[in-house]
Amino acid sequence: MDPRNDPWCVLRVRSRFEQLVRAHLSGRGFEVFLASRIVRRKLSTQIKTIELPLFPGYLFCRARLSQRRELALTPGVLYLHANGTARECAITESEITTLQTVTSSPIPYESGELVNSGHPIQVLNGPLLDLRAFLVEGANPRRIAVTLSALQQSVFIQLPEGTEVMSILGGTTSVRVPA
Repeated sequence: MDPRNDPWCVLRVRSRFEQLVRAHLSGRGFEVFLASRIVRRKLSTQIKTIELPLFPGYLFCRARLSQRRELALTPGVLYLHANGTARECAITESEITTLQTVTSSPIPYESGELVNSGHPIQVLNGPLLDLRAFLVEGANPRRIAVTLSALQQSVFIQLPEGTEVMSILGGTTSVRVPA
C-alpha cells in the first residue's frame, strides 16, 4: 500500500518538542509536516532569523489506522486529534496541500483566530495560484484567510500588489488586488 494515500493526522505534542517529534517520526519512515514561519528576532547586538512553528504544539503526520497507536506512543506526543469516530482524521488532504502552498511561498503569513466568514475567493495568479480562501473584511483589502477547522485557527496571508482573485460565489468576475 502506498503511504502517500494514507490520511493525515493532527498530533498534539509537548510545547517546544515539535522539531524533536518530527525528526523521530521521520526517522521511523512517517511523512511528517511541521508548518513553520520565519521570524526575525533582535538580540543585543544582532538580528537573528529563526524558524518557529506556525501552530505551536501541533504536527501533521500521514498514518494508517493501524499505525495510530505507534504515533500516540511516540515520545513528546500528547494525543491525536480526531473528528467524530476514532477512524476519522482531523485534517483533510486539501487543507494540508493549502498549508504547504502557503508556507512554501515567499508571501508573508501568520496564524490567528478562526475566520470562516467573509467573501470566498480563489487566487488567479502568482505563487498562491488556485488557492481558495476568504477575503477578510476590514481596513486591509489585500488580506485573505485560509481556515483549518481541526485546529480552530486560520492562516492570514498578505497578498502582494497585482494579485488577481475571483469570487467563488455566483460570478466569475476577476478583481485585481489594489496596492
